[in-house]
Amino acid sequence: MARVIYLAVDYFFYFLWLLILVRVVISWFRNFDNPFVRIVYNLTEPLLAPIRNLLNRTPLGEAMVDLSPIVLFVLISIIKNILLGMIRGFNG
Repeated sequence: MARVIYLAVDYFFYFLWLLILVRVVISWFRNFDNPFVRIVYNLTEPLLAPIRNLLNRTPLGEAMVDLSPIVLFVLISIIKNILLGMIRGFNG
């Protein structure tokens, strides 16, 4: 059972990572009329907006590029590793 939970958590964070990567690539083209693009933005914006707001309050907020996806990649990696470590610990 722990293996199934481990894989589910691992795949969830991988899917989230891919969504953010797709969003970064899509942002270079600025085609927001596509339904797929709207879905990706609707799924990722609730995660990126708070980070972007925090970054805007720092000197990093004055950068010409949006650094929030990079910060989110790091946070996802940390949270994923903590959760997977806990699952492995419970498995014994």
